[in-house]
Amino acid sequence: MSYELFKKKAMLNDQFEVIPSNTGLLAGGVIIDKDGYIQYKGKTYITNMVKLVDMPEKLQHLFVEQKNQLPTVGTIGGIITADDNKKDGLSSLNKILFEQLQNIVDPDDGTDMQQELKKANAVCNVADKIIGIADLSLKAEMFIQKKKDGFR
Repeated sequence: MSYELFKKKAMLNDQFEVIPSNTGLLAGGVIIDKDGYIQYKGKTYITNMVKLVDMPEKLQHLFVEQKNQLPTVGTIGGIITADDNKKDGLSSLNKILFEQLQNIVDPDDGTDMQQELKKANAVCNVADKIIGIADLSLKAEMFIQKKKDGFR
């Protein structure tokens, strides 16, 4: 219910290019309160009126359309590699997962552990999907490389 209210209010905000999914918000550490407002690290942002520049940089990217949202796989000298130079590459995913683990193992004072565990679960679900896509991309790239080398 609170996410639906958030979504309606976010549509009124001309600053937002995209409206993140509930999972994306949870993964970013955002909680949507009963009024549909954005709660982040003890601060409230009024969804339909907040300016992107007034939000923490960590949240701004959630509301802006991004290119290359999935990790990409490429080849360098015939070696298949994950593209870690991209903002949303596998190295970024690794960093996010370790940050989330740290939040669970060593929570800040006043942290709602129930909410933190929900967020961790959402992050893991999204990470599994990204890893699955990267794995499939890697297998496809390996198949293409084998075809080029003449193997069957």
